[in-house]
Amino acid sequence: MGLHTSTMHSGNMRKLFPTASFLFLAFMLAVPNQAAGAAELTIYVEQNQFPQNADGELQGVFPEVIRELIKRTGTKTGIVEASWRRGYSHAQTQRNAALVPTTRTAQREKLFEWLGPVQRIKWIFFKRRGRLLHIKSLDDARKVRAIGTYGHDAREQYLKEQGFTNLHSTNHQVLNIRKLLDNRIDLLVGTNLGIADIMELAGYDPDEVEPAYTFRQADLYIAFSLRTSPLLLKGWKEAFEGIKRDGTFAKIYQKYAPEDSPPLTPLPQTGQP
Repeated sequence: MGLHTSTMHSGNMRKLFPTASFLFLAFMLAVPNQAAGAAELTIYVEQNQFPQNADGELQGVFPEVIRELIKRTGTKTGIVEASWRRGYSHAQTQRNAALVPTTRTAQREKLFEWLGPVQRIKWIFFKRRGRLLHIKSLDDARKVRAIGTYGHDAREQYLKEQGFTNLHSTNHQVLNIRKLLDNRIDLLVGTNLGIADIMELAGYDPDEVEPAYTFRQADLYIAFSLRTSPLLLKGWKEAFEGIKRDGTFAKIYQKYAPEDSPPLTPLPQTGQP
């Protein structure tokens, strides 16, 4: 069985799993680097990416799929909540490390070992609700004054590849929300999943923004370090194929995205940055 662990950030515990032994939690709080290093696999989870239930357990397709894969592989796993930049760096350089969620692009293809797709999302330009701003194409979006993006994010990378010069990059989406509602930017780049949680985190009603234009679909994966044990990676890939084969993956997906079909095969990567 997988070890029931919890995420950590600034001394606060955000549970990916429902329970954990008191001693292990205390050890993680006291010396988080050693705790993560003692695990067979360290998974970096992007901060504020997933909602929590009343018990502080992370909710969503990714957390539930990861719980199932840990259960089936018996991997001793450390879960660390980190900024995107920190997690992205560690997942490339550390042994037996992974990052979730990660968009698979041609630009990143050789940087990681990939497991998925786990989730399919839409990339969307959002605007302040009611604003008379008509975006029907990428060309229309190129003409606005400023677009808020998230540093080193796949969506930002994609728009740069498409020749956008009006991107205003920040290190957190909350800052983009505030800029949008203060009219300091015209659009922000987000997805159909998570925008409501980010709005609430920023202290605003989710209804204060609305989609302006959907410009792409993308698949999200678990990205493993190239220094991950081949045996460990093989076990996780076999377990993932197992949950697809026996219907567990579809059941999890329908729980959180009842109107969508689970991504059993990847999107074509043609044209990705």
